[in-house]
Amino acid sequence: MVPDIPDFAGRERLSPRELQVVSLLVHGLTNKETARELGIAPKTVHTYLWTTHLKLGVSRAVHLSLLVYGGLGAVARAIVADEATLPST
Repeated sequence: MVPDIPDFAGRERLSPRELQVVSLLVHGLTNKETARELGIAPKTVHTYLWTTHLKLGVSRAVHLSLLVYGGLGAVARAIVADEATLPST
């Protein structure tokens, strides 16, 4: 299942598959996990990320996360929200 991500600047430049890759990665999945979830090769995930970075003008995954979530405070809130949905151990 691909989690939703908020609207962000440049979202309209990305293809639906690029948005899926971005969503999984900003929610903490690795390239391999993202590939497995989407049924594609890890190299294909890498290619989607490369084109996404070019289209959005970012150079690192952390910059992509900050763009999607609107800054560090928003990223922290998203992490806390995700942790709140995890089962307690």
